[in-house]
Amino acid sequence: MALRDEILVEWQINSDTKAVLRAKKTAETKKLAEAINEAKRITGSEGGGIFSINEYGQVIVPSVDGDGRRILVGKIEGPILLQNPYSESKNDKWIDISDDSGLKCGDRWPFPYLGVVYRLSQNNQIYYKEDKEDESRLIYAPVTDEQLVKKLRSIRPYGPVRFLVNPYGIVLTKKAPLHRLEGYEEGNWEPTYVGRINYNKWFPKEE
Repeated sequence: MALRDEILVEWQINSDTKAVLRAKKTAETKKLAEAINEAKRITGSEGGGIFSINEYGQVIVPSVDGDGRRILVGKIEGPILLQNPYSESKNDKWIDISDDSGLKCGDRWPFPYLGVVYRLSQNNQIYYKEDKEDESRLIYAPVTDEQLVKKLRSIRPYGPVRFLVNPYGIVLTKKAPLHRLEGYEEGNWEPTYVGRINYNKWFPKEE
């Protein structure tokens, strides 16, 4: 979410713990907060509030009226660094959610679980749900990324799958704990790294 001149991110660490992380203050994040607040005012708000950054780095502000209107305010350049609530030294003071070095498909994702929501259908089609004021519809990917489907199915072999794509094209989903018991809820599932999208087989940019 955006305040007057800074960016905050909520991190649901587990079902019992939530942290609010401040983005590192830079000229870029200050400019971003100002642009978001201006867009909020255009849609009837006093400023501040939620926004999203899609996998192309495009910053999108939804209308406060819930009518489906959205304003594209710009594009981020470079990583936005977030405060690390578990920092023990200057070397790990910041979280970089663009950095997936050393991770392989199926590894636990150790950072905030953030991104645009997509879904994999039971018959392996990738899509998202577009909600407008008086209707909603399913938008399917123009080309099926078989490699991404294969990776998702290696983690969630059956049924429909909800997954996220973060602002840097990193794909995340959740998997049940190994000790899953009957009655486990999604909030107990473990954030898991899948890989990255292939932009050549993905949805087009917002315009």
